[in-house]
Parts: sequence; structure tokens; C-alpha cells
Amino acid sequence: MVDRYSPIVAACLKDRSTLVRQQVLESLTSLIKEQYIRWEGQASCIMYRFVSTILDENEIISDYAKFCLRDVLLLQFPSLFESHFIECLMYFNNVPMDSEREATVPLDQTHRVCLHGLENLENRMAIYKFMISTFDDPRKFTLMAQICTQIFCPLMNGKIKYEDHPVQELVKDALMVLSLKEIKLSMDVGRTPDDEEEPPTAVVVSFRLVVLPVIFIISRMQAAAKDIIVSAFRKAMLDYVMPTLLDLRMYLNERRSGLRKYLYAVFRQVCAPFALFDYQLFLSVICREHKEQIDAFLDGDQQLKAEVEYDIRKYEVVHCLCP
Repeated sequence: MVDRYSPIVAACLKDRSTLVRQQVLESLTSLIKEQYIRWEGQASCIMYRFVSTILDENEIISDYAKFCLRDVLLLQFPSLFESHFIECLMYFNNVPMDSEREATVPLDQTHRVCLHGLENLENRMAIYKFMISTFDDPRKFTLMAQICTQIFCPLMNGKIKYEDHPVQELVKDALMVLSLKEIKLSMDVGRTPDDEEEPPTAVVVSFRLVVLPVIFIISRMQAAAKDIIVSAFRKAMLDYVMPTLLDLRMYLNERRSGLRKYLYAVFRQVCAPFALFDYQLFLSVICREHKEQIDAFLDGDQQLKAEVEYDIRKYEVVHCLCP
């Protein structure tokens, strides 16, 4: 019964009255938290309306919407953004999802959030950045893989039509998301906010003999764990992300698409997390396992190609890998 009227209630988030918008935020947050209203099904439009409220012109409403999403609802539904990010990409670009294409009864469009088009690109990016800011490394990588499998692969397979302008905007948004600094993998292991603070001198002096050996052991364990994580993410990137990006480059090149330029920014961003660890090794592995595709890929950006070749030569010289 509640779900039937939830789209109408959600539409009140755009009411002219600031007081009404704030009260609706409070009510919806409470109803969703207590699961009287669900995110899925016919009530899924609530999520899009709710998330778009962070764009409210009133800073108080915008901040309160962020608080409700990040500090209340995400605590109860940790996978909320992860599970619905691709849906948001498609919804905000006005690209029908599978459920909409297969629906026998047309969905009500009167309460739809209108954020498609070039004029709303900045607003869409603000929403994407906010959502990604709540992700840890595994969720960030999962999102990268989902974009490849649920947007790029259907595009190349013809399930969604490149000729449709909204689809081109969707692909552009997806590429821009992959190149956001917010999606960069941090790969921090065992770090806490207190790690940056200096301990009191008296404590260091009193427990030097006990503390220093423990710190040494912990640091070695953290270094080993970090090496394992970096290796795992590098392998995952090579297996699940890079091949799709290389195929997408060929697909867009065949159509002389202007979207190709966004791929180079994505390539930089994909390599960026390894800059402090084994960036050159990552590039070397990529270029060895996908040599022909990488050569063709980099031909479109001579500066990037020169930088990559320099980094690989530098790595090979340092590690005596040159023939």
C-alpha cells in the first residue's frame, strides 16, 4: 500500500517549499530505514529522486540528503549504491533498462528525474562522485567490472544501440566515471586515522623495547598484505577490465567515434593505483599480454604512448630485463 504512493511522496522532494522538502527527506528516510518502503520494484524511482536531492539549490537540504544517505541508509543497506550504480547511469541518461524494455505496461514518466543531456553532465557527475566517495577498493573495482560487463559489452554486442544519442551519452558518462580521481584504488592496508599522529614521548621512551619490535612485525605484515592485494588487483585489472577497454577502443575506432578520447584518460586512471607500487611492471605486463591491441590503442595518443614506452624501458633497465 505504501509503495503505491511512494513515487508521489518522492516527487515532493522537488517542492518549492524548503520546509516541505526537509520534512519529506526525514519521512522517507524513516520509512525506508524501517523497510516500509523498498528501493526495488515500482518504488525504485525513490532512489533516483532521493540521490538527486544532493543537488538541491539549498545547501542545508543538500547536506541533509547526503547525511541521510551516507550516515543513515548506507549503514543499513551497505550495498545500496554498489547494486544500483549502473541503474543510475542508465536512468539519468534516459536509457531504458531491461525491466523497462520488457514491461508490458508503460512506466509512469510523470515523476521521472530529468538529468539527461549535456547541460546536466556536471550534475550527473556530482551524483556519481558522491556515490563513489562511499566505496572501498573492492566496491570500486566491482564498479569498474560492472561498467565493462553491463554497459560496454552490451554496447559492443548490439544489445544497446550506439546510434541512439542517449546511449552515446551513457557511454561517455561511464568512461568519465572510470577516469574520476574518486574511483582510484587507494590500496591502503592496516591504516587508521591515528597512524598519522605522533605518540607521546613518555610512552615511546617507556615502552621502546616492547613497542618497536611489535611495530616492526606489524609493518612487515602490512607490507606483505599490501603486496598480495596489489598483485590481486593487478591480475583482476588485466583479466576483467583491460581486455574490454581494448575491445571498446576497436569498436569506437571503427565508428570514428569522438568518445575515443575519453578512453585515454581511463587508461591513465586504471594504471594510476600502481604508480606508488609497481606501475612499470603493470604496464609491462599489459603490453606483453596485449601487445598488438596496446600498440593500436596508444597510436591515438602519441604523448601517452611515449610516456608508457619510457616507463616500461625504465622498469626493464632497473630490473635488467632488456635483451
